Amino acid sequence: MSKLSLSATRREVVTGALSAALATASASAAYAETLNGKVIERGTGFGLEGVLVSDGRAIVATDSNGRWELPRRDNADVFVIKPTGWTTPMRECGLPEFCLTTDNANQSDINEFVLTQVVEPRRFDVALLADTQPQTMLELSYFRDTILPAVIGVGARLAINHGDVVFDNHLLHERYLSLVGSSGLVWHHCPGNHDMDYDQPPQKSFHTWRNSFGPCSYAFQYGGTTFILLNNVEPVQDQASGTCGSQYRGCVGNDQLCFVEALNKYIPKNELVVVSMNIPLVGWENPNDPASVTADRRDLMRLLSGRPNTLSLAGHTHTTEHHYLGIADGFSGPGEHHHHVLTAACGSWWSGPFDANNVPQALSRDGTPKGFHILSVDGSRFVTRFVAVDHTGNQNMRITLCGADHGGEAVVDGSVARSGTLSLGEAANTQIIVNVFDGGPRTTVTVRLSGKGSAHEAVLEKVSHVDPAVVAIYNRHRSELKSWVEPASCSHLWRGQLPKIEIPGSYVLQVQCRNENDLVHTGHLVLDVPT
Repeated sequence: MSKLSLSATRREVVTGALSAALATASASAAYAETLNGKVIERGTGFGLEGVLVSDGRAIVATDSNGRWELPRRDNADVFVIKPTGWTTPMRECGLPEFCLTTDNANQSDINEFVLTQVVEPRRFDVALLADTQPQTMLELSYFRDTILPAVIGVGARLAINHGDVVFDNHLLHERYLSLVGSSGLVWHHCPGNHDMDYDQPPQKSFHTWRNSFGPCSYAFQYGGTTFILLNNVEPVQDQASGTCGSQYRGCVGNDQLCFVEALNKYIPKNELVVVSMNIPLVGWENPNDPASVTADRRDLMRLLSGRPNTLSLAGHTHTTEHHYLGIADGFSGPGEHHHHVLTAACGSWWSGPFDANNVPQALSRDGTPKGFHILSVDGSRFVTRFVAVDHTGNQNMRITLCGADHGGEAVVDGSVARSGTLSLGEAANTQIIVNVFDGGPRTTVTVRLSGKGSAHEAVLEKVSHVDPAVVAIYNRHRSELKSWVEPASCSHLWRGQLPKIEIPGSYVLQVQCRNENDLVHTGHLVLDVPT
């Protein structure tokens, strides 16, 4: 027999899990059957002790022979929670093989999970995507030609797609999986509302998803970090048809909350926990919309409370947002919980003016270019950063000059250039608008205007407003946008007056943005003030 190597902390936790196992055994009495199997080591066939297995609600640890037993629940998936330092078999499409459905499971040891021991670094990167959302094969080719090559190029160990993997068209699953499988990365997926089966009752609304991608919620560990993937898209049944149609709300639900609570017992307190989902916990644009926020977020935050190193991630809104949750949202500390709403990989649903590669620029409603994010993990510490894809201007910000004399269209930026020439009168009536694509409430933005032997500095004010550059671009290209695409209030916009210019000449405007991790991005404009 081979035993899974556990740290002293985790061994104590596993030993202390006897009460949880007894509770599970008691719960199984309510079911007609139980499901059992083994977790074994590839090559030797030896059972592995202390490996976690779950049905999406309860969790058990394997015994000294690698055996596990769980109650059989209809419409449930049973999966192994991959431990750090081990890997599961892989499908050709880049998805890990780690689960079985209760419909196909057997009552014997044929229900085996196979693990292979590997070396995993504690410093690694994860590619974070959301809303890839192709509706047609052509739009899937846009993903293939833009987002996917960029993801391959960043050197990440894993990729997580946070839902709306396709736009209602489940026939694209096979081709999508073939494409991501070519990347060489291990891919994980959360379902979104556009991944539902609209013609099914709520309890079967993710049947196609499960057949293509596996469980709607599960967990795995890599490099000492625990990743939890949740399905917080709760279908709302139409009383007339009995199906869910396209109606839903944001809700984690009792089963998944029980799963997180059970998993908590096995994770050392100081290890990093990353939770992924589709619908944000809280929202900037529509904070009271049940389809845009998560109803039971306080229950989830309560379960993560007491952990100093947590992060949660979502997509769904086609905006980029940073939220820091505290007591009012159910997180009692230490510190605040960072909730990051990721930019949409498809931007404005793969629409808008075409670039030189014949791909839509697809500028998101809040002005963020299409792209993805990188999560960099170092032990229990983490930072995230944004990767703009096929954006011709500054990769981190858009600098716009606006004033009454410009009719709101005096945009001075590489991607939507108007004019870098201002008269003295115009300069006195000009505002600087800076869209920091991955900015948040802890970002600061300062400007410095230099030229003619002098320099003037100013701190810009964070404002809640639509990006005027987005308004200008959308107005000019209305016919190329999908009908529902409109500018949205931006959570990462800064504004201030252009420092005073008294003498004609040439000037350099430097914009410096500093985020919560003290990462600094700098942008420049050259201004010409003729005599």
